[in-house]
Order: sequence, then C-alpha cells, then structure tokens
Amino acid sequence: MAKEESKQVYLYVASRFLERGGYYGLRAILVLYMIDSNLNLPREKAISIFGYVSTFLLFSEIIGACLGDFFSGNKNASLFGGLTFMLGTFVLCLETMWALYFGMGLVILGSGLFGPNLFSIFGKTISKNNKILDGRMTLYYIAANIGTAFGILIVAYLSEKFFGYKFGFILSGLAVLAATLLLYKTKSFSITYTPSKARGIFSNNYLNLLFILFVGGLFWMLNGIGNFDATTKVFDIYWEYSEIVPTSFSNAFQSYFVILFGVIGVFVWYNSFVQRFVKLSFGFIFMALSFVVLLFLPEVVSQGSIVLLVVSFLFYGAGEILMAPTIDSLLIKYTNSKYLALVYSLRYLPGRLFFFLNAMILPYIDGHNNLGIKIAFISLLLIGGLLYTLRHHFYDDSPADEEIDEIGKEEL
Repeated sequence: MAKEESKQVYLYVASRFLERGGYYGLRAILVLYMIDSNLNLPREKAISIFGYVSTFLLFSEIIGACLGDFFSGNKNASLFGGLTFMLGTFVLCLETMWALYFGMGLVILGSGLFGPNLFSIFGKTISKNNKILDGRMTLYYIAANIGTAFGILIVAYLSEKFFGYKFGFILSGLAVLAATLLLYKTKSFSITYTPSKARGIFSNNYLNLLFILFVGGLFWMLNGIGNFDATTKVFDIYWEYSEIVPTSFSNAFQSYFVILFGVIGVFVWYNSFVQRFVKLSFGFIFMALSFVVLLFLPEVVSQGSIVLLVVSFLFYGAGEILMAPTIDSLLIKYTNSKYLALVYSLRYLPGRLFFFLNAMILPYIDGHNNLGIKIAFISLLLIGGLLYTLRHHFYDDSPADEEIDEIGKEEL
C-alpha cells in the first residue's frame, strides 16, 4: 500500500483531519459558550442559532464549490476558506453579539470554501481504479472522523475543564490554519477534464449521480428517524456513567467504532475489490442491526446496557464505513472532474429534503414506544435486502486500463 500512496495524498488527508478537528471542536463548545459567557443567551436561543449554523453551512458549501470549480480554482478557494475560518474563530473571542454573528459568518463561509474544494482536489489526484479509489476514499473519510473525535475530545474538554472558551476558539483556528498550510505545501496538478467511462445502473451518468444521491439521502433520513428514539436511550447511559467517563469522551464514543472499521476497510479495499452496491446493501443491513440491538436495552441502566450499546455501535460503525466512503467513491467515479466540488457540495441536499419529511413524521413517532427505531430497522433492512437482491443489475466493473481517468499526474 505504501508504494501506491503518494506524499500528496497524505498531505490532503492530514489537512482534512486538522480542518475537521478545528470545526467540530468549535461546534462542541459553541452552545455552551453562548449560554455561559458574557453573552448569557437563553438556552433555546443558543440552540436555535446552532441549528441555523448547520443550515447555512449547506448553502455555503454550494457557493464555495461554485467559486472553486468555475472561478478561482479549487486550491485557491480552499486556501482562502481556511484563512477566513481562522479569522472567524478569533473574532468570536470578543464576546459580543456582533462578534458572534460576524465570527460565525466567517466560520461558515470559510468551512464552505474549504471542504468541497479540498475533496475536489483529492478526488482529482487519485486514480479511478477501483481498489485505489475505495481505499483512499475510506482513508480520507476516517481522517475526518479522527479529526472530529480529536476536536470533541481535545478542544472541547480542555476548554470546558481548564482554559475557557476563548482558548477553544483559538485552538480551533490554529488547527484550521495548520490544515491550510499543509494544503499550501501540496503541488499543483495538470488536470484533464473528462467524464467517467464507467457504467452504472443507468447509461446516463447524470441519472447514476441522482440515484446515488437519492440512496445516500434515504440512508441518512432513516438514520435520523431511528436516532430520534435512540438518542434518549444512549444519553441515559452516558449520564449514568458521567462521573466516571468525561462527557467529551462519551460524546465521541460512536465515532471510535467508525474509525476502527475505517482502518480495517482501508487495508481490505486496497487488497480486494468488493462491488460497491454490495457494500451499500450491507451498509443498510448493518445500520438496521445497530438499531434493533437498542430495542433490547433495559429500562434501568446497568452493565448490560453498556454491552448492548457497544454491540450497537459496532454495527453502526460497520454500516457507516460501508456506506459513506462508498457514496463518495461513486460520486468521483461518475462525475466530470471539472464539477466535482459542486457535486460533492450537493450530496446532502437529498438528505435535507428527507429532513423535511422527517419533520412531518417525527411528531407521530413521539410518544410511541420505540416506533422510530422500529421504522428505521425495518426500512433499512428491506432496502438493504433489495439492493443486495438487485446487485447484478448494478454495473460496477473497472474500466480498461486505457480508459481509466488518470487526472492526477504531476507537472514535471
């Protein structure tokens, strides 16, 4: 594997790790900062502002992707985004309402510029050979998850327990600055924009992309329905053991299992190719199993609750790693490289559309014992079984060597 990897790939992966660490470290302390600092905002308003951040970030990514793909170039857009993010974290340290809104605006703009454009650069530097593509996308994905865990564990924990929120904002900003400097160190590439010649379920690549985005959105919608009931159960367990296990550690507990299976996946995919729609089908099935285990949690938290939670998170980690990096691989495979950042930025739009459907469904779930978990389990299991049954209708063959879109050749 080491011979196939390049220094450039590792720099991009490290940059992704640091950027996610900075972003999620900031997210982890933002609500508490608004409540406990001199701002002294009501809890409801703080949570409302936090919700707007996620929504605005979605649109910021689309804008940032368009700027990178059509105007400034992906690398320039990412570099500017990293510096903008850092400036936003420093503005937040001023502890005034205008600084809160202006600082978060800069953070949202910077993150929207950095994320999709970094993905585009990464996607353009790797071969579309199936083994290499899947292995490297899994590596990129777990780097983001390790960064997320790092941000929650280190930034949030140190800020809450020892040094205060300003320290957390500065540390987040410096992490993103380090990510920006690593990206700056990477070499420029001569890019040839060609559409993929790989075949999918449809003969038209646009239809393939729409189908992939639909499947991904459906997966995360059902995940959200299940988590509506599961979150309360999980946090009851966290609360019972909060005196033993720091909150910052338990909040990132689920991501540890994603990282575990991600590391395994990197090595497996580099050495063997598994049809991607088989991965997607088992991603649905394992996620279904993660929810059904939660149905057996006892009403009173006990040591058995911990065992069942670990088993559930094991299935969850396997399901997410089979699903998320595979969706990203398919996006790279079927997207014209010139528009890769834009397509990547649109990946959550189907999920957002399903989110509104969730909003209509969840009030009917509330108050019914484990109904959300049961809906998620049954739906995920049925869709996973359907995808596996129809797997032979999904073409996922490797293009011939002369057809592989080698668009990551360095300039000599």
